[in-house]
Amino acid sequence: MRVFTVLLAALLLSACAAPKLTAEQASSIKKIGIVSLLPQEVKYRKIGITVFNNEYKSVPAGDVFNAAARSSAERFLRQSGKYEVKQIEVDVAPMAKRLNGRSMVMSQNIERIDTEIVELAKSNGVDAVIVVGENFDAERGVFGLVMGLRAGLGDVRSAGAMAGLQVAGITARKEIFLGWYPSVGIGRGVSRPEGKPWAYKLEDNLDEATHREVMRVMQAAIESEVAAALAATPL
Repeated sequence: MRVFTVLLAALLLSACAAPKLTAEQASSIKKIGIVSLLPQEVKYRKIGITVFNNEYKSVPAGDVFNAAARSSAERFLRQSGKYEVKQIEVDVAPMAKRLNGRSMVMSQNIERIDTEIVELAKSNGVDAVIVVGENFDAERGVFGLVMGLRAGLGDVRSAGAMAGLQVAGITARKEIFLGWYPSVGIGRGVSRPEGKPWAYKLEDNLDEATHREVMRVMQAAIESEVAAALAATPL
């Protein structure tokens, strides 16, 4: 079976319509909060030759994706030795829904919740907040956190886990200094444990061992994408 991979060179980033911080503004940031708004499930989808062959299923994953995002962001920020880092707990699902709402057209998604984030920054005593969430852009093949199977006539021809993320940075003064979105959907190839082939019927792939492997690959993808996003900041 051919498992799809996308070369790292194909990862073109459309970030940063966000204004850059001046050196003085950047130097005033000493304490940084981290908010992660990722789901507690894996969305599996099989895309067949026609829409009648498509299948979808969500499987619980606990809080492993938020843990991966938070730990990656904290690790990156602490490596310079310049920042205190605080993990900020929020009610994830409703805030994630507001972040990706379609009721208002914004130049950056974070503007939908910027007032909330500024209040969180002030109440938690931090100078800036990094926010990690799912990103959705169907035109570019970005569907948040999803495990995708591409099926042919009775077989699965490719399988890959995608961590479609957005990462934003905003100061306690409501200055947006990071707006990071992948411009194309990036998938990491996933193989089932013990060499099992991917089954044509989606339900037949959802055993515990396969699900654990999918989560492992997604966690690694989240960690690398969060680090790549933060590398584009002045922090």
